Amino acid sequence: MNSLETIWGQLPRTIQHAIEFVACIGEEYLWIDRLCIVQDDDVSKGEQIRHMAFIYGNAYFTLVAAAAYSATGGLRGIKDVTPSMYHNRRSDEGHYGLIARSPWNRRGWTLQELVFSQRALFFHHNKVTWECHCAVWHEDSSPKDLSTKNCLGTYAPDTRGFRYSPWPNLEEFYRLATSYSRRELTFLTDVLPAFAGITTALTRCFPGGFLFGLPEIAFDVALLWRTLDGGSFRSRLDGGLVPSWSWMICFDLESSADFLPWASAFSYVDNSNFHGDDPQTHGSAWNRKSLPKGFLGGLITKPFCSWYAKESRGNRRIANNLDEFKDCSIDPTHELPLGWLKDGDLFHHPCDPERRFKYPISLVTNEEEVDQTKEASFYISCKTERAWFFSLPEDGGLAAHKLERDGVVNLYDSKETWVGCLRVQTRIKLWRLLCRKEKIELTAISIGSIDSDASGWTHLDEHPELERQNRGVFEFYNVLLVEWKDGVAYRHGIGRVDKLAWERQSREELELILG
Repeated sequence: MNSLETIWGQLPRTIQHAIEFVACIGEEYLWIDRLCIVQDDDVSKGEQIRHMAFIYGNAYFTLVAAAAYSATGGLRGIKDVTPSMYHNRRSDEGHYGLIARSPWNRRGWTLQELVFSQRALFFHHNKVTWECHCAVWHEDSSPKDLSTKNCLGTYAPDTRGFRYSPWPNLEEFYRLATSYSRRELTFLTDVLPAFAGITTALTRCFPGGFLFGLPEIAFDVALLWRTLDGGSFRSRLDGGLVPSWSWMICFDLESSADFLPWASAFSYVDNSNFHGDDPQTHGSAWNRKSLPKGFLGGLITKPFCSWYAKESRGNRRIANNLDEFKDCSIDPTHELPLGWLKDGDLFHHPCDPERRFKYPISLVTNEEEVDQTKEASFYISCKTERAWFFSLPEDGGLAAHKLERDGVVNLYDSKETWVGCLRVQTRIKLWRLLCRKEKIELTAISIGSIDSDASGWTHLDEHPELERQNRGVFEFYNVLLVEWKDGVAYRHGIGRVDKLAWERQSREELELILG
């Protein structure tokens, strides 16, 4: 603290108050990003930012300025440091309500604090609360309200439902990506760094790691993200901070990302009889109430092409191997991968003895070296095929509704027969497609299917017509709407085309390079 005396007046109030509070409680060490990370050393700064999850996870506790809109807001309620606060009555608002509506809970950088901190002290506008892995305390709680029992289990409330699984838990990553995409960033340049602590931590259990926020183990499914509305008024998506195929571009599009299609990658986990230490069995914000009812039901995605990351040393194949051992669930003679055991019709692994899986999956082994130096490849490529369809003009009122709400365009063949839907992520392109007949180039990236009786129907953009409701399994191609510049395609939307309609169409093979 003495070394800061010469610049004390230049420090934001929140930092001053945090330093004085730590001194008040007799602790000696305090990590403050602004002071502890060397800001003018890009290499050191990047390394520290990538490992913030471990800093929060290993800290004794985290100080959270929940009510502050900026670093100048300060902390409230510290005896002999900040002005006293007087209350005429006990506050009835709970800990989680205070967090949910706090400025802190809207910022992109704070998600990793929320997820990885083992203990946290929250400074709200008129109250201080404490949360750890087994309890929540309020400063206006009486001693008789506080438990004196030892911590025997995990308390999984709204802010601590995240379960750091030792295996690639795509459903948990869905929650993290969803939460992050709905937060705010003051600077768009922070879109990757503010999430880097999370992906760095999860790379230890996700084989292949992540590429601009997409898990490589389920890459074809991860590409199926979509925007929640008509997106940006920008007409071009090249030249940005992240590639057009990454959901992180939604920050630049001024839209939130929708990850419902990722449901097709959750089927490897058996949740029917799991009662372990998991947020899915608690009243947590990370539990199934954050997933729409029935949204897991019946949706399947299968690879159609092999993806490569274009790196300086050549093309690197993206593994995309989540279903590599799916045959083990069908053929009892199929050799199990190392460490996996069969338990009736299910499988389990010593890394998580209580969890059961419908089939084995790839894991990061202790012997494997996690590659944290892998290039962040801006361009990806595959060999695939493309076809052309049409949009037709919509009724003016319906077109305006789609422009403001979901950004969905109906697709037709040359005979004006309905074949599918497309969700467009740039408003200029969307409005053009809604207002006139236009020829549309679409590129296939994967094959999908869903049973007509499955509840997941309600979450598909295309509202099923009567003849499709009775057709059994609906099969389709997942397709991209792209625009080209200098031989590179840039994503402008994603959709589905009926499989039979696609295969009836005249198609053209191509090598797709996405930027």
